Amino acid sequence: MKQSQSGTPILGARLRQLRENFGLVLQDVANLFATNRNVPSQWEGGMREPSYEHLLRLADFYGVTVDWLLGREHAEKDSARVKRVKSQLHDYLRLREAALTNTPPGLRVRTCAEFLSTQDPTMFSMDRIARQVLIDPGMFREMVYGPAMVTGPVIQRFAEFVNLEEVWFYKPVPQLEDPFIKYRTLVEKFQADGLSPEYVEGKVWGAPRAARRGRKGGEA
Repeated sequence: MKQSQSGTPILGARLRQLRENFGLVLQDVANLFATNRNVPSQWEGGMREPSYEHLLRLADFYGVTVDWLLGREHAEKDSARVKRVKSQLHDYLRLREAALTNTPPGLRVRTCAEFLSTQDPTMFSMDRIARQVLIDPGMFREMVYGPAMVTGPVIQRFAEFVNLEEVWFYKPVPQLEDPFIKYRTLVEKFQADGLSPEYVEGKVWGAPRAARRGRKGGEA
């Protein structure tokens, strides 16, 4: 059986990942199969393998495929229909690039998810998207619409799901030509990181403002 990077069989690692992402404890999974908590614990630890019937039920419950649980494929292979909608999403994002500048990751996830669900409510319902990024649908809604924050692992899996670079979801520093606007933008960024105004001055202009004024006065 395939193993994860930690050395745990990939089936067990993925079962644990799914359970934790859905906010479940071992007893919850045990209740699903009317057994004791030791059984799902042994599945996750690689000490015991679920029967094929149990694998089917686990896959249906979490909204993934048996092949994915066994490490043979991604959570869901893209059909021509899915590829078409994702391609439309990429075109839409290019058109909205200016409007999305400096928007937070959560809003970008929401923009993508809402576009997908509008284009194809069956294939891209919020619940289906949530299961593709391996998270409980209720928690996903809280992340997308508030008040919960979208976590890094969810952004990583969502980026993979929609075929986008993960870095796209994080706020970029705009490349502005106007020196004053560039200065103000960088000052806000550096000060948000807890840096002193003197450091900001030196970082942006090469010398503190007072020093530059002194040089200017001396030259005059």
